Amino acid sequence: MRSGVATALWVMLGWGAAWALSSVVGGGPAGFESTVFWLPTAVALGTAIAVAGWRLPWVLGGAAAAAAVAALFDGRGAGAALGFAVIEAGSVGAAAWIGRASRDAADPRFAWGGQVTAALVVAAVGATAALPLWGAIAPGASLAAEWRAWAVSGFVGALLAVPPIVGLSGFRAKRSGGMGTRAFLAGAAAFAAFVACAAWVFQADVSDRFGGSIGPTLAYLPLAPLVAASVLWGSRGGPLAIAAGALLVIGWTAAGHGPFAELEGFAGEAMLEVQGYVAVAALLAGWMVAQQAALASALEQAKDWQVRYRQVLDGTGTVAVTLDAPTGACRWGEGGAALPGGAPPHVRAWIARAEPADQPLMLAEWDALVKGRQGSATWRWPDAQARLAAVRGPDGEIELVTGLVQRGQAGG
Repeated sequence: MRSGVATALWVMLGWGAAWALSSVVGGGPAGFESTVFWLPTAVALGTAIAVAGWRLPWVLGGAAAAAAVAALFDGRGAGAALGFAVIEAGSVGAAAWIGRASRDAADPRFAWGGQVTAALVVAAVGATAALPLWGAIAPGASLAAEWRAWAVSGFVGALLAVPPIVGLSGFRAKRSGGMGTRAFLAGAAAFAAFVACAAWVFQADVSDRFGGSIGPTLAYLPLAPLVAASVLWGSRGGPLAIAAGALLVIGWTAAGHGPFAELEGFAGEAMLEVQGYVAVAALLAGWMVAQQAALASALEQAKDWQVRYRQVLDGTGTVAVTLDAPTGACRWGEGGAALPGGAPPHVRAWIARAEPADQPLMLAEWDALVKGRQGSATWRWPDAQARLAAVRGPDGEIELVTGLVQRGQAGG
């Protein structure tokens, strides 16, 4: 009970801090009536996805209480505060169910896709559920505009906040392992290049330096080093780089700097454009980070299987061999040179070591293996035994024959 209350209190504190950050950095200039990104709900969603199951009700309760307090602080009545609390808990709960279902997926790309889907759900459900409430609070307001503002800012905020919260939830400081110094420094250099490039593009005089039509095109130039930094820093540091980079770009644009702010056709257009810019950056970099994490996971599994495979072969005195079906050339694994007589380069030289009476049958079985008439065979020598299996390629033809040779087996 005490731990659950502490969870709810921490969620309320995080919700409040995110509310302040959204207002200060993402509030936008005059004429833009919404925030560029809405982080409080995103913080609650990321926490709800990351925590243990028994903490989830406390997270939803803390988020609901924080939303009610924020509504009262904003001058809303008790009824409106209760309504916002219910919407907060409902939208976060629905989205967290999706995020939690994919959280522990073996494929990092599937887990990232679940987070993006959760971001869409929390934005769409919250915006839709809030329409009746907005209709009662502001009867003359455009409900379509209110839905769009809520959904877009909620989606952008979730894209920025949910991945780093989930990624860092299992972080533990360790003396060894994790990111290497070289990768960290390379990522830091790439992020510094992003900051320098973004600062060069997102300045007040961008139109004078590049021309009105070139500035918006150059706005996407900083994405390259940002993606590089995200990939180098991996599934934990990468989302933080994405979020930090997005906050910088949003802050500069909100201050009236950069190509988006200087080429406004109507009040608030720059903030709408930077919302799209940030969403594209987060989706692109996030997908690249997920791809890199999937590759790293596959390589780690392959390395683990390789170690186990070698242990089994060494422990049983077994040597692996691969024979090219068209040519009969042999490619030996570790230990092949230790075979009696060494590692033969060709299948016919290998067969020639068998007893003369066994060689015709072995040649006939080799012909049957490479032509697909026989799937496996067992060959014996006075000092070894081999088990062979034919392997078909994508076209259905036999591409190679694999074998395991065990030394010290008497022929028979």
